[in-house]
Amino acid sequence: MKTLIYFFLPFIAISIQGQIGINTQTPETTLEVVGKPNDTNHYDGIIPPRINGNQLAAKTYSSAKKGAVVFVTSPATNLSGQVIHITKSGLYYFDGDLWKSFIQEDPLNTVALKGNTSTVELIVKNSLHLNFDEKENYILGNSRSPITGDYNSIFATDSNITSGKGNSASAYAMSQGEVTGKLNYGAGVSALNGIANGVISGSRNIGIGPGAMSYITSGNDNISIGYLSGTGNRTGSNNIFIGIGAGSPATGNRSVSNKLAIHSTPV
Repeated sequence: MKTLIYFFLPFIAISIQGQIGINTQTPETTLEVVGKPNDTNHYDGIIPPRINGNQLAAKTYSSAKKGAVVFVTSPATNLSGQVIHITKSGLYYFDGDLWKSFIQEDPLNTVALKGNTSTVELIVKNSLHLNFDEKENYILGNSRSPITGDYNSIFATDSNITSGKGNSASAYAMSQGEVTGKLNYGAGVSALNGIANGVISGSRNIGIGPGAMSYITSGNDNISIGYLSGTGNRTGSNNIFIGIGAGSPATGNRSVSNKLAIHSTPV
């Protein structure tokens, strides 16, 4: 009987104190563990429950379990639900909704230091996005359509670049027709804008200024610099238009090739 009393006495003391000490008689917090750093035969540390990602995915934790800690030995096969962030082995805590790693990596910093790509999208302000993808497309602003091409860049515009490659749009350029061509550069509102519901399949075109070559479709190797320059040229190639309205008819389609127009000089 005495043996049983002695056995339960420590547990009674713990209940009264409300604090637990391991290797200490005077715990300073709810739980204090004191190691033995000078004992080479004693291995200090605390090991939380070890579980793999699939086993953890099979459980659904309620918000009452917020603060739970586990060591995940391998990532979950299906990254969804509460285990969506368990991409590798490590220590994770439950925030009341999802399991999250104690080590929070900065994908943008990784891109800056290593020069690789990331799927990170940073919302700078309201709807302004900074996005990098695995095909080396760079977006600061919005893209109207998913980009399937490579090496495109969009700055402060609702560009409609889709399968095109090596295109660059800024200040609301290339925002109407679907851009499938290559190596086009547009800067200015409605520059290289295309036709509504149309396709810009032309390549190596440069449009600088509001409305520059705004209705182009299949033309190649054109340069338009200035407000509304080259707006009537839809399918023509190898032109240079410089100045306000240069190479632009009053209305309609006036496609030409191998022409030079400066200021408002008629072609």
